[in-house]
Amino acid sequence: MVGIDKNNSKWWVIVGDKENWGYAIQGTKGIWGVRDNLLKKRWDKLSKGDYVLFYVKSPIKGIVGYGRVEAKNKQDKPLWPDEVKENKVIYPWRFYFDIIYILPLESWEKEKLQIKSIPILAGLGHVSKSETIEKVTEIISNKWIEKIDFDFPITKPERGSLSLHDQIKELLYKIGREESFISEKEVQLNGERLDVGWRRVVRGVPVKVFEVQISGNIHQALAKLKHSYDMWNSEPYIIIEESSRKKVEELMSGTFHEIKDKLTIITTNQVEDFYSILRRSTEARAKLGL
Repeated sequence: MVGIDKNNSKWWVIVGDKENWGYAIQGTKGIWGVRDNLLKKRWDKLSKGDYVLFYVKSPIKGIVGYGRVEAKNKQDKPLWPDEVKENKVIYPWRFYFDIIYILPLESWEKEKLQIKSIPILAGLGHVSKSETIEKVTEIISNKWIEKIDFDFPITKPERGSLSLHDQIKELLYKIGREESFISEKEVQLNGERLDVGWRRVVRGVPVKVFEVQISGNIHQALAKLKHSYDMWNSEPYIIIEESSRKKVEELMSGTFHEIKDKLTIITTNQVEDFYSILRRSTEARAKLGL
């Protein structure tokens, strides 16, 4: 489980509007920049390993995620829209962070965190009070940490546990995050929902979409995938048990022939195997400090 180092890291709040966050967040990585003014003094105190809270000031007014600082440097190339427009660097002092957890975009307003004792300062603020940090870590631990535990073993479904369908969906969601996509569950599509979608940028459409079909109506699942391809040009994937392959292939040769060359068929065992490989790779990189 992803934990929080309460003793050896500082906490900060990054403050920006929804549009700014759309540019700041890319997959599982983030970037922010500050002006060469008072904020530069705060930037100087920022260290690798510090935690950063993501505060959306407009129109959300709340915390939607958090991450950990990875590096910082000075840049001389325009990045943000106002920099590009004026063709000059306005926020040269940049820092980069890993995104540990962020709410799905459609949940920002409903599930945001509001902690009154956190200082909401322009651009970047330091959380200095120990009681506030304690409150932040407690809330994050209760609300978010259990959602980002990468240690999610596949087991045969038992009464009262997650179904195999939901376990596979959870793995696809987590694989997407590890592969530097913005990963979402229950992606809205004209009144219907796709099990999982991966975006490259917050404001973009899903580039890959997944339907997990363990049982039920395969025709309906393929119809949703075709619709997503028609609407977004997304790469469609259907996750099935091996016993359902023949049925899918029959439908792909008939009713859904238009996406026959676009659709990828994956079995639940292949998802499990890939997850295991990815997890071992993640653990190996962590041990090597890469």
